[in-house]
Amino acid sequence: MFRLEEYKTAQENVDKLDYEVRRKIVEFETEAKRLESDRQTLKDRDAERVEKEEKRDRLKKIENELQGELDKAVKTTEKLLKETRSDLSSTRQKITDLAKEIEELNKVIKQMEDSKKAAQRLKDFHVWLTDYFVKTLTLIE
Repeated sequence: MFRLEEYKTAQENVDKLDYEVRRKIVEFETEAKRLESDRQTLKDRDAERVEKEEKRDRLKKIENELQGELDKAVKTTEKLLKETRSDLSSTRQKITDLAKEIEELNKVIKQMEDSKKAAQRLKDFHVWLTDYFVKTLTLIE
């Protein structure tokens, strides 16, 4: 149950990161389009070109930082997924083992019930022997 909660939390974190990455990608795509338009203008303006290149470098740095964070989040999520799959596999095996154990215990219970019935028949036979048969033999003698 604890692993399931971890899995749910990890899944929520992945969804949040996925949303954030998609949002940033849209932002980067928009910014990249704007920068492309500026390049055409920068051919005529050398001073503005330097400023725009610096801005592009800063965006690249941010992109790299975000990519590093994303890569780390992906690795963590993959590790959690692997652990969850392993736990799921072992849990399935435990369920299978417990099902077999239940079958065996049901067989034992059935045998005990049969033994109880046999013991009751023997007890009834013993009562009959002591109450009727022995008295009848005594009378016959």
